[in-house]
Amino acid sequence: MAFDLSTIRPLNAQEQRMMDETAGMLTMELPESVYDIDTDWMRRAIHAGGHDVTVTRAERIDVIHSTCTKARFELTYDRVIGLPARMILKGAFEDHSERMQD
Repeated sequence: MAFDLSTIRPLNAQEQRMMDETAGMLTMELPESVYDIDTDWMRRAIHAGGHDVTVTRAERIDVIHSTCTKARFELTYDRVIGLPARMILKGAFEDHSERMQD
């Protein structure tokens, strides 16, 4: 793959903030089923995202099964650091999701 180096430019302030915010992020694998996501998994995911807080409770509120499954969770933390109490996790959890990649 070739790149046109004439288009390279410095990052603007918003792009730099995004780079700074994601610099400490780690990756982790999704479980086989959306129903395997529990408090421990959410705790590890929040830590992988670079947040120094402990998830003390993760309650699955609902799940929308589609090509990209969406699960809504209500989270409780050991202290307030500005993370939302509700988060949506999206992933390819359905049997047909893997076939959609072809």
